[in-house]
Amino acid sequence: MKSFKQYCFILCLILCYCYAIAQNDPGKITLLLKSADSLLSSDPQIAKKNAVEALVLSERSKVDSLIYKSRFFKGVANAYMGLLNEALEDFITNKELAIKLNNPISLLESVNAIGNTYKEIERYDMALLSYKEALAVCEKKGISAKTYLMESNIAIVYNLLHKPDTSNIICFSILKRYQINGKSDDLFLSNLYSTVVSNFTELKLKDSVEKYVPVALDLKLKIGDLVGYAGNLNNIGQFYYNEGNYKKSEQYLRKALNTPFDNLPLLADLKQLLANTLIKLGKHEEASRLFGEYVLLIDSINQIQTVEKLSEMEVKYETGKKEEELKRLSAEQEINALKMRQSRILTFVSIISVIVFLVIAGILFQQNKKRKEANTLLQIQNNEILHQKKEITDSINYAKRIQLSILPPDKMVKRLLPDAFIYYKPKDVVSGDFYWVEERNGYVMFAAVDCTGHGVPGAMMSVVGLNLLNRAVNEKDLTRPSDILQYLDVGVTDTLRQNQIEGGVKDGMDLSLCTYNPATMQLQYAGAFNNLWIVRKNFSASHQVNPKTETLFEDSLLEIKADKFPIGSNTDGVADTYTNHSIQLQKGDCVYLYSDGYADQFGGPKGKKFKYNALKKLLISISHLSPSQQREKLNKAYELWQGNLEQVDDVLIIGVCV
Repeated sequence: MKSFKQYCFILCLILCYCYAIAQNDPGKITLLLKSADSLLSSDPQIAKKNAVEALVLSERSKVDSLIYKSRFFKGVANAYMGLLNEALEDFITNKELAIKLNNPISLLESVNAIGNTYKEIERYDMALLSYKEALAVCEKKGISAKTYLMESNIAIVYNLLHKPDTSNIICFSILKRYQINGKSDDLFLSNLYSTVVSNFTELKLKDSVEKYVPVALDLKLKIGDLVGYAGNLNNIGQFYYNEGNYKKSEQYLRKALNTPFDNLPLLADLKQLLANTLIKLGKHEEASRLFGEYVLLIDSINQIQTVEKLSEMEVKYETGKKEEELKRLSAEQEINALKMRQSRILTFVSIISVIVFLVIAGILFQQNKKRKEANTLLQIQNNEILHQKKEITDSINYAKRIQLSILPPDKMVKRLLPDAFIYYKPKDVVSGDFYWVEERNGYVMFAAVDCTGHGVPGAMMSVVGLNLLNRAVNEKDLTRPSDILQYLDVGVTDTLRQNQIEGGVKDGMDLSLCTYNPATMQLQYAGAFNNLWIVRKNFSASHQVNPKTETLFEDSLLEIKADKFPIGSNTDGVADTYTNHSIQLQKGDCVYLYSDGYADQFGGPKGKKFKYNALKKLLISISHLSPSQQREKLNKAYELWQGNLEQVDDVLIIGVCV
């Protein structure tokens, strides 16, 4: 057994050791910051741990300059890890500290970092304000070396805000002064010329795009930025795709895919766009292969993101524990240091006080141990539940991005149907309703489709339906609506194995599909449960109504009846035959396709359905307005009727005016 003096001697040694560590904080902080700085890009998780430890020690030391550096590295590490809200909080706090330090370089660094973070979270208005503030700091404090960078950041944000003219004015002003001053920074120029090309792409100035594309690409190769090089090629490929120059688009996209870069999301985008381009060029076999590779890449990206998020949450948990432990240790060290200073006067009293403190701490530790363990276990379980919920939400949100990406692009819809609107309001994140627009042999085809169910099951059916519609037109060369519906009916039955005794899915879809000849204004229509509406003043004066297939509403709305059997659900394996209707349109006619979501919505003062007759009257009353105004009126009427009630189904209405 050790004597009381031996215990006192050992305790004094411990106190001296703690005091020595406390006195050496600035040196330890410097080492931690150097380590964090070197690991930011290669291992941001470890960099953040070191920065957090340095921040705790800096706050204890009360050295503002070290607190600023520690928190800045912590913010940068958070940004690298994708924790952008946490990074933004760090940079905003540091901005206030930089003002207190009266350090213009630190202030510029913080404000610029705030702008960068706002830009990453797509708060472009706030990013613009931050970059302008940073430029003002440069001009006021005479930091001319950073002026070009701040102006370039402002130009990039104007590009993201879809203000290409303003962005280009700034870019060319920078280039002019840059050349006059004899500056040469290939990395800076590369980003600047990439912005210029993006601006001219949005402005659709083909000659300017072709003039500056080689410059931007050469600079990317010169600095070895292969990801940026391939990204620029992808943007140019998209530009020519939107222009309808599919051969030129294919040329740039293949050049990008032959570049040895390392970026899976960009590779997936390239393969998807090239597949779409090859479909336009009739190269269906290679397009199918590329689309399969694209799907595999998306799966790989999702798996990688899941692993990264798990690792990220583990680091956040471990970092939190580390921070709490450091704070606890810091408090104990301050108490021990105070005890040592007191021991110079009353050594014996100091030792007794420390012993009493340790005994009390031990008793409290034992009392609270079980409570802390229970709280820790509960926190871990809560974190796991939140993580699982976030994974599900992230997966559904990503499914929404995929679903939106396969719908017809707005530019394509505007080109093929210039006087049209699409009112699309999914009930959930993803939708069972979808719209489809395509062009073939001089005809424009468009459809409104309502799949069984909504949410994820409905969205999966919508992918099947979109794929079959594209194959019917692009591979089978079908343009007659009844033929397309029959092909779709067979395709859904085969895809879902509905003609098998076991294992088949009995779901299907209702739709209305039209083929329009702009040259002759002849409209063909076929439908499965979903009727077609055409609005024209004094219909009876210009059209003989067929009572078997047509009804007239208030002499202004002609309703052409659909066949009363859906797409799919053919358990007998025999495809249904659909009726093909044809009508000659007149100037001023408005054609409407719809799903049942709008009419079935509960609301109003009595909480009842909106119903089809009310929808017909609404469309008649707004048919004289422009397509955009019609869409706005439909949305306002829907929201007013719905009120605080839940949306019951996906909503889709397509209006085409001639």
